[in-house]
Amino acid sequence: LPVEDLIAAEVEAATPMGLDIAVAQDKKVPIPFKPLKAVLAAAMQASPAGTRFLLDGFAGSDQDVLKFEQEVAEISCVLYLSAPPEQAKERLMKRAQEMRTGETEAAVAALVDADNHFSAIFDYYVGIGRGRLVNAAGSADDSFAIAATCLKPHIVSLLAGPGGSSLRICEALEVNGFSCVNPEALVAEFAQQASAQARATKQLLDAGQDPEPAVVLPLVLTALRAAVARSQNRIVLMNYPLTAEDNESLESRFPCDHQFVWLQATRAEAMDLDSVVERETGIGSLLESERNAARHFGPAVQGLIKAMEVKKCLSKVPCSLAVAKPGPGTALERVKAAVLAEVRRAVLPSSILVVGAPASGRTTFANKWSERSADTMHLDVLELLDKELERKTRRGQQMAAMLAEGKSIPASFIVSLVTELLSAVGVRSAIFEGFPRRVEDIPALEGGFSIERVFSLDASGDSLAKCKQRYTEAGGKEDVFDALAKGMGLITAHFAMTGRLTPVPLSSETTAEDVYNAAVQATRPGFFAIIGAPCSGKSAQCAELSKALGFEVVTKAMVVEEALQAGGATAAAIQSSPNKQSPHAKVLCDALAAYTTSRIASAYILDDFIEDQEGLQVLAQRFGFPKLLVRLEVPEEQLNARAEARATAAEADFDADAAGAKITERNDKLNAITSNKCLKVTALGGPVDNDQEEAQLPARVQTVHKEIAQMLKPRVHVLVTAVTDPDLCRRIGAQMCNAGRTRGMAMVDGQKSLDAFKTTKSIELHRAGDDSFTPLPLWEAALKDAFKSNPLGEYVLVNFLSDRITSYPTVQDQIDLLQDLALVESFVVVEVEKPAVAKLSRISDEAAEAAMLVKDAIREHVRIEFQATETRPKSPVVILPPSEGAPEEYNGSTAATAKSLCFAVAGHFVAAIRKG
Repeated sequence: LPVEDLIAAEVEAATPMGLDIAVAQDKKVPIPFKPLKAVLAAAMQASPAGTRFLLDGFAGSDQDVLKFEQEVAEISCVLYLSAPPEQAKERLMKRAQEMRTGETEAAVAALVDADNHFSAIFDYYVGIGRGRLVNAAGSADDSFAIAATCLKPHIVSLLAGPGGSSLRICEALEVNGFSCVNPEALVAEFAQQASAQARATKQLLDAGQDPEPAVVLPLVLTALRAAVARSQNRIVLMNYPLTAEDNESLESRFPCDHQFVWLQATRAEAMDLDSVVERETGIGSLLESERNAARHFGPAVQGLIKAMEVKKCLSKVPCSLAVAKPGPGTALERVKAAVLAEVRRAVLPSSILVVGAPASGRTTFANKWSERSADTMHLDVLELLDKELERKTRRGQQMAAMLAEGKSIPASFIVSLVTELLSAVGVRSAIFEGFPRRVEDIPALEGGFSIERVFSLDASGDSLAKCKQRYTEAGGKEDVFDALAKGMGLITAHFAMTGRLTPVPLSSETTAEDVYNAAVQATRPGFFAIIGAPCSGKSAQCAELSKALGFEVVTKAMVVEEALQAGGATAAAIQSSPNKQSPHAKVLCDALAAYTTSRIASAYILDDFIEDQEGLQVLAQRFGFPKLLVRLEVPEEQLNARAEARATAAEADFDADAAGAKITERNDKLNAITSNKCLKVTALGGPVDNDQEEAQLPARVQTVHKEIAQMLKPRVHVLVTAVTDPDLCRRIGAQMCNAGRTRGMAMVDGQKSLDAFKTTKSIELHRAGDDSFTPLPLWEAALKDAFKSNPLGEYVLVNFLSDRITSYPTVQDQIDLLQDLALVESFVVVEVEKPAVAKLSRISDEAAEAAMLVKDAIREHVRIEFQATETRPKSPVVILPPSEGAPEEYNGSTAATAKSLCFAVAGHFVAAIRKG
């Protein structure tokens, strides 16, 4: 709706509204809201039902905008096109000359100055996440390209073969705000119509053939446009498109942010799953399954999948009977639960939380962090809720009704509101400030968002007092501050336990810039790097490492290409480099920093990134030393033979002298790397037979990978105590993680990890009728599953060691297993007196005595097993005695005793870590 044109037409028609507008224009005062509202409402009512509107300009005041929302229609997004004032004046003068309007420079300057009016409107809406700034300094096409990204719907194409397509994943995503479009159902409905094209389509379907693309695409486009007209900007498409040609046609006619999710399975796995679907639901037939399999595993669909993988818009989700986790429900229900969880992780918007005491600098920090990416929005949840009430939107009215009844606003309502908002403005990531406010709110947030990172602005002592002072000086109450600070502390402890917390320490002198820089330093990604001469197999090893750890492989070519596309200083430096494919190490690190900043990942795998000592030093100064640096060593004669074999396989000419010189040059540079942290692995693989080089490669890669994998283990601290209450052990572990949060520790509860596997038949097979112990294979599966979220993380392991000292599986067996899976950093032995053991465990004195004997036996066992040696000068056994005055400490209530014990253990634990 071109607002200025509508107003001009009304004035020219000399209607009563037009006359009122003309009077205001003559007086050079804002147009009254009543005629403005009438003009816009009439134009909107004249449009077809379900139409969405783009208002080009708004002639009213900022207060009139609120009235418009309350009386005409809600505003989902405000786009503010901004250009430098001098450029705006130049454009207006050029337009005035071309159109011969006779506007003077003074009049043009007044128009540009009036932009402050629009700035006020924009500032209001940007504060609640509904304002998007568009840099309009470039051409009209450039401005449109930027603005269009704010309005494009997010389309997820879910590709599934037999079995996977019957899991009804699309429908399950509707609770997350997605609208489901099923082309198969649309075609089936169309085939029931009376037209000639519908009858022809029905004949194809009856014959078991696919409908014509010319029939499917219009039906899909109509459904997509109808969904968008209902303000549903997040849509999931089931098994469409299925060819690259269909995808090109769809995207050319319906611009969108298009993501593909492939429910990945082999043909055999898909058919196995489909047979279970048919058995449990009675839906489907063998003929239908074969037809579906032929389509899904045919060249068209597989070609599309490969093309989307190259474009980096494909997420793979394993979908087979093997993904079903043990637990209640049928096999099909458990497969669906596992697949749905991974699909949600792939398609839901991501979030970053900023928690801390009031007045700790959360707003400043969140604003600055959101500027790192145009696809990330800072949201102050309290301000958002206040503005929804003020605007009297549909959501605002719902909240007003809740508050009128004395109810609080549920977390699920807030999450739903925010997901709607992000969808409306085309944003995929949010930084939350002021939410969640309670630990109980976290599950609702996790149901709608993938929580990528949690920043904790840690204030204590003088810094906390400073925050309190700022809060009270701004009109806040001390008791409210204390309550909010306590709540933030509980949330911090929760995320510390899961290993997702990034603490940012505050002092009384810390500035906002200091906080931001500390956070940048704390969140810089880690790197795994494998280096070697040409033909040493480093790319294959990086690929294996990526499979094992789940991190992306990054090459020089990838970061250079992205930097050149982005433009700017880094691109200019690359263009001026003698070798654009391999610029100077500092320029390469600048490009790598830009590459990683635009993504959210804790680590990357560098393939052929470090060439020499200087390159390693520059990388270490910028990002810290790599988490893993492996040099693959291969004799030069074997490298030359591999190079010749590759040239022969590619039917290319081979210059032995040139290849040998290149290999020697690279080896000389790598030999100059003097760091003792560089681990050297011999990657021989036996004599090279040029004719058998490709056949030998997989075995050689796996052999070397196994040696590298031994270096990639999580670090674990094992809690040992006579206290037998598993809940209290969890609380102790959680407090240890919270105290050690600067190291990013997470807790693993052995009992809970084990419970996930206890319903499987495998446990019965292993136990062979003996229900008194847990077999080692079960422990191995449980621990591997617990460690897989962060394969190189640091963990506190509780509720693990059993009381079996002499009978299988003994404590020694459990320790041996743990050492196979992890690097044991310490056994944390907590000494608690017998009366406290009985009280805390809620057991008799005799049972407490027995528990203490078991604890003493384990302590002596690990003391002997891990006694200091020349190669290991410090024993990893940490003894944590109770705090001084223990008898008085443990004579209070059980709750006070438990709390005291948790804090005492955490304090001793951190002190032991600091001492090394």
